[in-house]
Amino acid sequence: MNAAVPSPPGDDVGVIDLVQSPVETIPPWMGHSNNPTDLTLSPMKKQTKHKWYRDSVGEDPPRVELLIIELESVFRHRFPLSLPMDPLLLEFLVQSGSQPDLLPILHVGNLIGNHYVTALPLIMFSNIIYSKTLLVDIALRTVCYPPKQTKQACGPLKFWGSNMPNVLVPNSVKTQFYQYWVVHLEGTNVKAYTEQLSVDETKDFKVFEKSLVGFFEDQFDSMREGEKENIRQGLVQNCETLYIAGFPDSSRTSPTIVAAVQYTSSTDGAFINWLGVLDVLPVVENKVGKLPIENYRRYGLAMFLQNLIQFQQLSRKRSERLLLQTIPDSNACHYYLNRGYAKAPLNSLSSVISKIPS
Repeated sequence: MNAAVPSPPGDDVGVIDLVQSPVETIPPWMGHSNNPTDLTLSPMKKQTKHKWYRDSVGEDPPRVELLIIELESVFRHRFPLSLPMDPLLLEFLVQSGSQPDLLPILHVGNLIGNHYVTALPLIMFSNIIYSKTLLVDIALRTVCYPPKQTKQACGPLKFWGSNMPNVLVPNSVKTQFYQYWVVHLEGTNVKAYTEQLSVDETKDFKVFEKSLVGFFEDQFDSMREGEKENIRQGLVQNCETLYIAGFPDSSRTSPTIVAAVQYTSSTDGAFINWLGVLDVLPVVENKVGKLPIENYRRYGLAMFLQNLIQFQQLSRKRSERLLLQTIPDSNACHYYLNRGYAKAPLNSLSSVISKIPS
């Protein structure tokens, strides 16, 4: 197995690596062909339309807003000619890096958070989604809940212990919510979260743990029991997990994991332990599930998760370098090489990190 680190991609690769690239005169989301924003506006018109977050707060902002402003300044320094980033994305990065110092949620109508979980609709990450297909075909999707009119009162849909935020859709009488969510889990804070759970909520957490292990297992030809235990321990120890939850349809309240990555963050970079994207839909009662997407690969979900980790690293003032191990000459190895990674000279972390912490 060879350790790998990302290097700036060549002209023949065509992959934008926002954090690892040199300081640009124009950010990728302003000029790339897969830009999810409106490219028909001129830079001058955009500058008059958008407003920096620091210019929209009062004289004595609360701590969470101060942290968002500080993070905004980090990105402005890194990308001096970029447009303002979505405050929801900035808060996601702030909240997912603030544990165990839990901050109050600023955007309560969109963001879900507690000691262990930070969750936000995928569409809110449009600043760092470089695939228009991913943005339009997946991120923008909404579903109705409940699916049909019923005489019985139907309580709010729950997601990680919180009510699912609704989406205001013009001319729609049904309650709708975004179908795809990005969820961050901080393993070191699981105790503060689980000790407050009820018996039923504890069972739900165990079900999720089993589903995450099953998800990664299904993406590989084989997996040893020790590797499964590694994933389970990653949820409750010194690892972080990012996954994309997709609600199959409004009649089912348990989302499907469509992509996930488990990793460890350090000052020298982030080491990716597991990374996978759903290949085929799970079969329920001998029928294929009702997810509108039959195959989630080739939409750029894996690249999005890797870029998000790099933004997390940058927001924490750590190295944006990504490190991972894969089997040489495997399909996975070719995938990483085609996306800007480089093989380490030796199968050792010391060959890419001069000083490895004990």
